[in-house]
Amino acid sequence: MEFGEKLQSLRKASNLNQEQLADMLNVSRQSVSKWESGATYPEMDKLIAMAKIFNCSMDDLVNNEVKGKEITTTKNKEVNQYGESLLNFIVDTVNMFFSMRFTTLIKTLFEIFIIGFVLFGGGIFLISLTYQFIDNINPVDDFAQAIAVIIFIAEILFVAAVTVVSFLQIFKIRYLDYYRKAVYEEAQIKDLKLEINNKKNIELDNDKNSLDLKKVKEPVIIMRDPKTSSLKFLEVFVEMIRRVIEIFAFAILMIILIPSTVMLIIALVIGIYLISINFIFFGMVLGVVGLLVVCYEVFELVYDYMVKRKPATKRLAIMFALALIVSSVGVGLSLIKLKDIKVVDYLDRKSTFSETLDFKDDLIVTSEVGRSINFIIEDIKDVKVDVEYNKEFVGVSLVDRKSSKYVEFDYKEYSSYNEINKILEGLKNNIYYNDSYSKYVSITVRASKDNIKKLINNLADQNLIYTREIQTGYEVEIEDTKRDIDICNFDKSGIKRCYRVYADEVCNVSVDNNGKISANSKECSCALNGDEYHCYRNKIDEDEVYE
Repeated sequence: MEFGEKLQSLRKASNLNQEQLADMLNVSRQSVSKWESGATYPEMDKLIAMAKIFNCSMDDLVNNEVKGKEITTTKNKEVNQYGESLLNFIVDTVNMFFSMRFTTLIKTLFEIFIIGFVLFGGGIFLISLTYQFIDNINPVDDFAQAIAVIIFIAEILFVAAVTVVSFLQIFKIRYLDYYRKAVYEEAQIKDLKLEINNKKNIELDNDKNSLDLKKVKEPVIIMRDPKTSSLKFLEVFVEMIRRVIEIFAFAILMIILIPSTVMLIIALVIGIYLISINFIFFGMVLGVVGLLVVCYEVFELVYDYMVKRKPATKRLAIMFALALIVSSVGVGLSLIKLKDIKVVDYLDRKSTFSETLDFKDDLIVTSEVGRSINFIIEDIKDVKVDVEYNKEFVGVSLVDRKSSKYVEFDYKEYSSYNEINKILEGLKNNIYYNDSYSKYVSITVRASKDNIKKLINNLADQNLIYTREIQTGYEVEIEDTKRDIDICNFDKSGIKRCYRVYADEVCNVSVDNNGKISANSKECSCALNGDEYHCYRNKIDEDEVYE
């Protein structure tokens, strides 16, 4: 094997690039490139230095009979190299700290503490987020809890591995590499001094590139980021972490990107069809086209990364700029057109049903359960019933039912297709109907003050109602049929107010003729909560007990 091929094989086996090897030999990267291509041959001192770097003999380097595979790292030696790398890391770290001055040592230890604190704090923060997420999910069955525990432990191990590897790599790059470089340069200088003493006839070159021995200083830890390789014994962990991150990122990207792309294509087809209805969709189509171009670029970048192909950066950058311009123009056109669209909601399209009734002492005006009726006090003799509704969705009629006037509703069937068709028909005329499928109904009963009281009291005799006083009268919410245990009694204004009663059977709750509720068990107490009485065995605060 020729020297150039052998040098390239040894350099790659030592996990060094040309620039790193050149930096260790105090030569340019071009010199290393010429050595490997066979254009030039290194000097003797450089061969000696390379033999030390690659931990081989001079004969292994220059003898073409020795094959590269005999001196390069094989799979059977990888474990030994990892162990040797770990041992060298420990020894160099100890020697580095002992070679530092006291002030430099204090500064270095302080910086290491800050770096470790930041990395450890970040790991604790990520673990706490996962714990809170699992706690919020609150898995109930044993299988789900086991999966949650496994995920939590796996994340702890992963975060711990990332934290340790990151800390060691930062420590090596920021401190240990410069110490090794300084020690190596000092060893070179000592070898050169010895050679000068043994060979008096050799004169030092006074060129600018020669070493000035008088200016050589002790090894110094320089606080800046160098161009270095990773620790050998950390390569396996780094590779595992990188693979996990790649798989996770790829999965997340595909989960988001593929459905997004499909939805954008569907939106593009629909948008092209809708351009004939309203020009606002033309701007939306341009925006979707721009987003599809961005999705394509992301797919191409992912593909380039998977096949180890260099991405066409310039072309992708131009495409991204064009996509951004197209999307911006589309959004702008849509916003300009949007000002011509008139929004119409259900209040703008409401209809009114009105009917006047002769007042009778037994008159009842009611409606379906859950519906509210506003009883408005006005100076009129008759009773006027007004119903506001959307006639596209519901029909209204006032019918006789069980000696009462019942406001009946006929809800029309309305599908999503009808709603979409109505919106599109409106957009043809620059109108957007925002009422959707609205069951909006407002029932108002107008009568004199005395008649309003009688109407509410009559309704309370038939149904359980919740009555609330408003500025112009009363708001009454109709509940289901009144039970014997429920209470309806008169307030100071002469209006019946009803209360739903919930009680344990053991409490034996009863209501007297005056509407007073009492529990016939000393262990039970009753309390009022809004429009409901709750009677339970467990005693409650005395100030809440109904007397």
